[in-house]
Amino acid sequence: MLRVLILLIIAVLALTGCNNASKKTYYEISKSEVADSTPTPKSSAKPSVSPPINASVSPSPTPKSETGEEDDGDYPTPMNLLNSYAYALIDSINTGIFSTVEEYLLKDSNLYKMQKKLVYSLYEKGVTENLLSIEMVDENWESKEKCLVSTKEVVEIFYASGKSETNTYYWTYTMVYSNNKYYLSDIAKYNK
Repeated sequence: MLRVLILLIIAVLALTGCNNASKKTYYEISKSEVADSTPTPKSSAKPSVSPPINASVSPSPTPKSETGEEDDGDYPTPMNLLNSYAYALIDSINTGIFSTVEEYLLKDSNLYKMQKKLVYSLYEKGVTENLLSIEMVDENWESKEKCLVSTKEVVEIFYASGKSETNTYYWTYTMVYSNNKYYLSDIAKYNK
């Protein structure tokens, strides 16, 4: 009986090619069989997040000088900064990684402290968000170093319970110039 079993094992090895040590056997995995390694948010909802738009400096100035004439210096395009910030904030909330949005915030400012707290709080609760739209509704340059920019933001919110809702927010951000760069430093409700 043992002899038959050994002969059977040898026959199987011979048929499968496993007895030839010089022959390398492998299986090639197609792209369709490779699992997506993208991490999923804590909650069951899976919102999509568009990539941020890089902030830039506009060659055509929008603010006026103290005399009311257009100033010919370079000013940032506030909407580019706000787009980058908004998408980075959503990404920070969804991943719990504050450093994603941190680069757009003036260190230790009111907005910096509030958003840091918000990111960690929402992430711990399993809340994720999806920015549906952001648009600038007002822009007021107080100087080359300070601008108040008001936005309308539509955000889809997904709760860990599986519930979701869409909210529209109106905010006024304070944009300031510091260390050769514009940052957001404060936020307030926009009075329409």
